[in-house]
Amino acid sequence: MCVHTPFSDYVGLGDTAINQIGEAIQYLRNFLPRIVKSRIHLYSLLLFGMEKKYINSLKNVYNESLFDKIHFMVDLEMSRLEELHFAQKSCDSLLLTASLTANAFWMGYLMPEDKPIFFVRKKWQLNRYGKNFYLDSRENLPSDWITIEEEWLHKH
Repeated sequence: MCVHTPFSDYVGLGDTAINQIGEAIQYLRNFLPRIVKSRIHLYSLLLFGMEKKYINSLKNVYNESLFDKIHFMVDLEMSRLEELHFAQKSCDSLLLTASLTANAFWMGYLMPEDKPIFFVRKKWQLNRYGKNFYLDSRENLPSDWITIEEEWLHKH
């Protein structure tokens, strides 16, 4: 299971709160065996992102015992392009926690069609150039990507 985390330049622009990321990771870990066609018995967690401090802060919000291995991709010092290629070849599922960032979108878009892509639905309003813009991530992403409602994460 791969998780794409936001970069600091996107914090506040559709990113998911750290505790919600933990809830989503635990939910997906329990949900994936029901939807993945092959019977997988070992699960690894791959955390993508450029912010080592942010990624390290995630260690406290999910249950490590749910995974056989946990990999912090930032330790490999890959470029964003290398991350996109690696995810396309190595991820059996993908969770986007800031789905409207360019890197997250392309990571999901380039995934093989038979791999489930999950994202946390974000709704927010921006005031730019004297105009209000209403954004809903569901309206801007491919229809086959699986929505995790943010309200659901608040309740768990």
